[in-house]
Amino acid sequence: MLDEVEIYQGEAAWLDRPRVWPEAPQQWRANWPEIQWRDNTGSTPYAERPTHLLLVDGTIEQGAKTPLQQALLGPGGMAFTLHGEAGKPRSMSWTARLAQPISTEQCRYALMTFRAEGVRRTYEPRPLVALQGVNDVTLLEANIAMNDGLRHTLLKPLPEGFTLHQLKVVLYTENDAPRLTLERLELLNEAPQVFNTEIATEKSQSEAGLSPVGLSATFNGTLSAWHERVLAKHAIALDGARALPAGCVCVSGVPFGISVGEKNLALVPQTLEKNERVQFLGQTVDSRNLGPVSRDDALSVDVNAKAREVFLRLALDAPPLQVRAGLPSTALRLGDIECLAVELTYDRGRSETAFPYSLADRGCYIPARELGAYAVAVDPTLRLKKITLHNHQFGVNFALAALTLNTSGQALVPELAAFPVPERTARPPEPPVRLVTVTLQDQRLSFRNRWYEYSFDLAQGFALDRIVNRCNSAARVRLAPSSGPRVRVGDTVDTGRCFQVESDSVSPRPAHNRHCSGVEAHEHPRGAAPRNYGEDYRQ
Repeated sequence: MLDEVEIYQGEAAWLDRPRVWPEAPQQWRANWPEIQWRDNTGSTPYAERPTHLLLVDGTIEQGAKTPLQQALLGPGGMAFTLHGEAGKPRSMSWTARLAQPISTEQCRYALMTFRAEGVRRTYEPRPLVALQGVNDVTLLEANIAMNDGLRHTLLKPLPEGFTLHQLKVVLYTENDAPRLTLERLELLNEAPQVFNTEIATEKSQSEAGLSPVGLSATFNGTLSAWHERVLAKHAIALDGARALPAGCVCVSGVPFGISVGEKNLALVPQTLEKNERVQFLGQTVDSRNLGPVSRDDALSVDVNAKAREVFLRLALDAPPLQVRAGLPSTALRLGDIECLAVELTYDRGRSETAFPYSLADRGCYIPARELGAYAVAVDPTLRLKKITLHNHQFGVNFALAALTLNTSGQALVPELAAFPVPERTARPPEPPVRLVTVTLQDQRLSFRNRWYEYSFDLAQGFALDRIVNRCNSAARVRLAPSSGPRVRVGDTVDTGRCFQVESDSVSPRPAHNRHCSGVEAHEHPRGAAPRNYGEDYRQ
């Protein structure tokens, strides 16, 4: 029984109408156990597909059963891996169609927590994670993902009228073991207050020896306005927050004081970049591209205390992509003091400059974290009078959200101030001059010169089992049983133990040693015929 019938009269708009009205929840979260992924081997370029690299060591074969690509559900989320090869471009994609389409009419933001390693950078923008519907939405670009294996959370506004039908992951690599892990994926009706796994959402107590510094007199901005500006400028925010509860909040394990007033952010002044069109080699170009000019915008905070370390909670407004001239763009990584410098001014007229250490990333660089905790070592024997942040780079802006002093007797990041004494390089005496010799005795072929000795066991084919470094003959060099020459044909690699001695001879002038392959002893892959290789060594 039909309740209603419509007649198609040729209107294109009538065909574009959805045949099924999708659900329009205010929140949606991907339930990984219920989502089925399939790999798209057929649509992957043949030259980029993962392939098995078979290692044949005598009668032993390795690598034939290694999974080429996997999408596995584990305790940390959905993990996507493929069997790569160092230096060779490889890729694979996976798609997962949802049981029911999801309308984003009420979900205006996408939130995703991920970890990535071994992702290849490309000249053209490529999606690493995409939301697919009538129009695709790139949730995370391959060049933006940090290859650090650490947990990151991104927030991205969704376009109006988008309906989610399926998820897609594309992994590009030149690494032998790339990995992308999706911990969570949510669609939200409003941006969360905190989307940073380094920030403890519950209030904490200040620890002994860690003293927050009041910055109320310096605050001239708000974290919420900063967050909105980052989203509006870059259409994505990584590891940030738009609001924090007043009181004491831990970031990367360090307690920071959060202001109770309306203002809670001290903005570093932002000088506008001057640019004009000029003539260069007969062409009109931007002057900033000919002679890039730096800036020196500074923000100072009075401290007047002795401390061992200074911890800063910095807000960052910068593009998540870092342009590298002739190289593909990559994830932002600021590691130069010409970008940001922290000047420490002491009471005896002494001052020093340092670059901040990222507590979350465990290194002296600043990634595309909207909000992060950083450390700077301080001379504990002097009284620290003032801290000044110097921003030298256009297009990158900073703000100071909180400041904490470590006044205890123990450093939280001891490697910042611990400078080990450089070890002296041992210089053993040079070995005496000797002629190059080749000897054959008891099925052992040895090559000797002034610096090294290499010995091959011909009873096992052509296996290298002994190396002597004459500069340090007491040092033992450990070799794997499969050491020696390797011959690769296609996707098969034969070690020295795949060969058999055919003939060998040594005379006072020349030395001749010929091997043939012993691959007849095992079944060759893909029905290929046995191969013969000749190896000649002459002196």
